[in-house]
Amino acid sequence: MTEVLTIRGSLDLWSETGTEGGFWAVFDERASHDEVERCPWSPDHPLCPGTRAYWEHMSIQPDDFAHGNYAGLWILESGHHLRVFDRENRVRILLDWDVRLVEQANQYSVNALSARGWVIHSYPADVDLDRFADLAFAHYPALLTVPRTKATTAQDALCAELRRLALADEPMASPPHEDARPAEGTGENRAIDGP
Repeated sequence: MTEVLTIRGSLDLWSETGTEGGFWAVFDERASHDEVERCPWSPDHPLCPGTRAYWEHMSIQPDDFAHGNYAGLWILESGHHLRVFDRENRVRILLDWDVRLVEQANQYSVNALSARGWVIHSYPADVDLDRFADLAFAHYPALLTVPRTKATTAQDALCAELRRLALADEPMASPPHEDARPAEGTGENRAIDGP
């Protein structure tokens, strides 16, 4: 039996400049925008998202993830399992789906499907696209189950650490920058001015 990870978050269609279309995704609640904004370290700290140091600290590269390089962004793939829940009654399941996506060879083709006018790379093989898009655009609560791999385990650990830091009672000290070194004879760190 394959080991799995279950991610709690919200269904979304992720797209930004350079993706040339949207990818169906679940955004992990542990790395939500609110949690990341409360990152207790400076924006260039390795555990604050969006920095190269962040990925190097985790000993992974952004390309290790299917199509995204953001903590908490889990791109849906065929073989995953997705449950989408009603917002008002989190026990009520709106969709219980073994993910089967059909990749579009050319998402700009005249015959390509779109989601409410958005260019998409894939569409559900066995779920109504309009219904699915409505759930994604409204960011319904979701549980995503994925196989445990080296990359998914690292991403899961990173989300857990972001959540832990965001909930920390005490602010964490910023680490020294690369351009800091002990001042001679003091053992203290100081910033070095100039080249």
